[in-house]
Amino acid sequence: MKSVLLLIGLLFWTSVAIGQESVCDLLAASSLDPQKTTPGISYEKLNPAQAIPACKQAVEMSPRVGRLWFQYGRALEKANKLPDAIQAYQEAAKLNSGAAYNNIGELYRDGKGFQKDLKKAEIKIGRAHV
Repeated sequence: MKSVLLLIGLLFWTSVAIGQESVCDLLAASSLDPQKTTPGISYEKLNPAQAIPACKQAVEMSPRVGRLWFQYGRALEKANKLPDAIQAYQEAAKLNSGAAYNNIGELYRDGKGFQKDLKKAEIKIGRAHV
């Protein structure tokens, strides 16, 4: 009986985590991200008020999924929460998200959240395509 209850609990939490990932994917995935699991949404249409809480919960439930960290960063960047966006992008980059490297490079290129540095931008964007 205990093992059945344990299995039911495990299945419940797995479905909750997968469900939350899917919500984050739908609300914040980039169509340019090769790791996306949905068609993606344009940056212009991204709604940070909806995406931030969904993606925050998704990364809390699945902290080793770089795609989710990237999407969380994207939502935070759209909300102009640059320090938090940079932190999320850096977590995604540690988990081999090329899209995160690209976005960090764009922040360096544009001087958003970092001092403008074209050399660092080139290096980060170059890592996105490796």
